[in-house]
Parts: sequence; C-alpha cells; structure tokens
Amino acid sequence: MPQKLLKQAFSVGLKPAPTKTVTDADGNTVTLHALPILPASPFRPVDSRAGIEFSYDADALIADYERRGRRIVLDVDHLTEGYGVDSRARGWSVALTTAARERDAGLEDGPLYGWFELTDLGVEALSKKHYGYTSGVALGRWLDETHFVFTRIKSLALTNNPATEMPQAFTADNSDDDSDLQAGAPYTTQQTADKEAEMLAKILDQLGLAADADEAAVLDAITALTAAKTKADEAAAAFAAAGVDDVTAFAAKSGETSQALSAAQAEVAALKVELQAFKAAAADQAAVAAVDAAIAACKITPAQREAMLKFARADVAAFTAAMEAAPAVLSADKTAQAPAAGSQDVALTDAVKEYLTKVVGVSEDVYVAGASE
Repeated sequence: MPQKLLKQAFSVGLKPAPTKTVTDADGNTVTLHALPILPASPFRPVDSRAGIEFSYDADALIADYERRGRRIVLDVDHLTEGYGVDSRARGWSVALTTAARERDAGLEDGPLYGWFELTDLGVEALSKKHYGYTSGVALGRWLDETHFVFTRIKSLALTNNPATEMPQAFTADNSDDDSDLQAGAPYTTQQTADKEAEMLAKILDQLGLAADADEAAVLDAITALTAAKTKADEAAAAFAAAGVDDVTAFAAKSGETSQALSAAQAEVAALKVELQAFKAAAADQAAVAAVDAAIAACKITPAQREAMLKFARADVAAFTAAMEAAPAVLSADKTAQAPAAGSQDVALTDAVKEYLTKVVGVSEDVYVAGASE
C-alpha cells in the first residue's frame, strides 16, 4: 500500500506540561516543555478509523529524528500543513523521548513525547491556556488493511478540536516524502485515500464504467439512472393510483385475450392438418389420372397400373413428361403396337430401350420382332 501522512491529536488536558531547563550552544538557559506527540503503541481511534490499529517503535522514531537532524515545528491546528495563513511557529523540537528514557521527567508511561523550546507565541498560548490538546503528524506505511505502522514524526500542532474520547485524534494523507508532503484534511472529517479510492472503484463498477472514467461520464451515468428511476416511480404510482375495478378489468381482459389467442392457435393448427390432407388427396388424384391417361394412350399396359402409380405418386410431373415422350406399346385393341409403315429397320435409341425394359417390361428382341412382322 502507498505511504500515508497521518496526523495524531493527543490530549494533554489543561494541566501544565512537564518542563526542564537546559543550556543551549550560546550558554543561555532555555526552558523545554514536554508535549505528547503519539499515544502509547498500539492504539485504535474511536472515530471512522476504529477498525485500524496504529503502532510504532518509539526507539525507531527517535533514531529517525536524530539521524535526520531536522527540528519538528509546533504550530496551531496544522497551519503549516496548509490549513490556514498563520503558519508561524509556536515552538521547535529539541529532542524526542519517552518516560522509559527519562524516569525523573514526570512523563506518563507509554506515549511518545517531544521536548519543545517555545516561541513567544507558544509561551502565550500555553500560559494563557489557549489550547488544551496536541495533534501530531506522523508518517508511516500499511502492514495490511487494518494495521498501520508509523516510521517518522513530521510536526506537532496545538488544537482545541480533538476527535476522540481518548487523548488522540488524527487524519490521513498520501505521502511519506518530506519534499512532496500533501496537507491532510481536518482530522475530524478525513478519510484515508485508500478507502476513498476503493469506494470510487466500486461506484464506477456499479455504473458499468471503466476505472479511468472522467467526471462527465460518471455524471451522465448517474443522470441516466435517475431518469430510469423516475420513469419506474411514475409507472408504479400510476398503477397504485388505479382503482380495484380497473385492475380487475385489466386482469379479466388479459384472461380473455389469452383464451382467444389459444383458440385461434388451435384453429390454425387444425386448418394446417386439413390443408395437408387436401394436398395429399389432390396429388393422389392427379397421379391416378396420369396413369389412367397413359393406359388409355396405350403407353403402358393395364397390368402395369399399380407399378406406374408408385412412379406417378412420387413425381406426377416427371411421369407425365415420360409418358408424353414414350411411344405407344399397344394398338387400340391392346395388341402389340407395330412401328410405322415403311419402317422395316427398327433402330432403338438408348432412351427407348430403357423405357421398354424398365417401364413397359418388354425386351428389345420382342419389340423388334413384333415391329418387323
């Protein structure tokens, strides 16, 4: 997960902060005030991030502070983080410490403290009790979705707006790089960027939009959903406004329509059956008529009638064409038909031979013999 800038507010109540005096590099006596920065580790807030456990290693934070050699500013309500115009310092850190490191300093066990040299504005703020709480800005990283560890202290603020019953309140933002730190929102309203990104991704998914959809696309999708909901609400309202008689009449009409449709469908099915039967009867009549016509024309013998009916029923048009092209095989008195006068040499084509053998049932020799007599 990305690094986060988190601000912690630690209540110090209205009692005086522990102090001690030291001599600075110029030989001047300086009074330092011990101000709490973070509550004892680990801890959980009681605001919207109650499901997250925050922790830190005090020795590691102190080592990081000493290694960097950068003093921590004490401001008011995180004004140095971009929340206002008065970013004047109320003090500067000299060291970070804990009760375990300084047993005689009057510090509470657990919290991380900072020794601060106050400016005149800071002295006035504390001496006149203008502020009763502190709010530390700490940087760190996510261990998983419910655990965050602090790795650096950035600043401390005096505040009167703690967000929790415990002496801590805090906010979050997106950077662990001091060269590009982003100011967080007030800790009473801030959501972590990860949670916001997750929520936005879910919204885009529900709207059927790509993850990189712009604001216009989101607004268009929401507008379309709103319009659809409005139409649905109007339809529901119209139905609800209809009287019982209207609804009953509609239901009755729907039932009548359904019955009429079923009856019509049954009638159509019956007509289809009748039509098929009519077509079959007509086809059979045509086949019978074609075969009888062929017998009358002496194209086939009466004995061939049943066989020819199968042919005609299968394809009456083909049968009729074959009969028209075929020669007569019988004379009018049903005897073998001779060829035309003057035709002593009988030359049969392949088509006639096939017709004689397969349709008429007369061999070529018999036919030629009869034609030559």
